Amino acid sequence: MDEKVIAIVAMLGGFSIPLFWFYFDYKAKARRARVAEKALEVGASPEEVLSALEATDKQPESKDKRLPYRKGLVLCAIGAALLFSVEHHQGEREMNVPGTILLFLGVAFLLSDFFNRKSFRE
Repeated sequence: MDEKVIAIVAMLGGFSIPLFWFYFDYKAKARRARVAEKALEVGASPEEVLSALEATDKQPESKDKRLPYRKGLVLCAIGAALLFSVEHHQGEREMNVPGTILLFLGVAFLLSDFFNRKSFRE
């Protein structure tokens, strides 16, 4: 009985994510359409409205503000935690593979950031 409830909740949770994304994407597009319609009613030219909408779509160009080594450290910590939890629960070995994968991904990101550290200084 408990497995069925967990499966149903997992499926509903998995299917709800795209539904929320579609809903909020629709709302954002509808809001943009209303703004464009109001601008056209006020007397703005269609070219001005299109250029203003395209300007809001672009992300501001800035330097990479992510902290170096962050992604690698997080993945290493998650992978080590999964492997460490397996050591304390000897009967449950199914987390060995994801823990090992995450640990090695973290090491790979740490090495990548280490070898590309000059780009973080600029």
